[in-house]
Amino acid sequence: MTRGDLLWRVLLIPLFIWGVLPAALLFYPALLLGLFIYAYVLRGGLDVVWYLNLTLITLLLTCASVALYLLRRGRLSFRPCVYDYLVLMLAALVFVGSLYTPDPMAGLIKTARLGGLVVLPYFLARVILVTPRRLHLLASTILYLAVAIAGVLVITQLAPEAVPS
Repeated sequence: MTRGDLLWRVLLIPLFIWGVLPAALLFYPALLLGLFIYAYVLRGGLDVVWYLNLTLITLLLTCASVALYLLRRGRLSFRPCVYDYLVLMLAALVFVGSLYTPDPMAGLIKTARLGGLVVLPYFLARVILVTPRRLHLLASTILYLAVAIAGVLVITQLAPEAVPS
């Protein structure tokens, strides 16, 4: 094996992880929404290398995936329901409440986080989770990630010397 072959193989793995895999996932918005829910709601935000936040990456990929889904379908079959209005009223209440805090900038940041990390994914889910198959894909994504991580945690507890420090 030459030095060029080794370099190509080493570069191929990050290229797959950061390029090919997200591009392929764009065709599965329910799977991406499941990854976002895991990264933010269940883990509280995951930071990966180079100060990249996995929560933000999965949210942006989910938005791009929904946009691609809407471009392919050509129309949006979304009808607002009572819960949609309740979510919007909650966001409006948080925004108005943020104007009356001792530190208005911190209140606006909290409002932006609520809008970007709660309200936006809620409406993305309302747009893409329209069939039982997609709902099953979302639930399966969360379940399989939880099982995989539980397996890794069990292995690390049973054999702590196998885990690099």
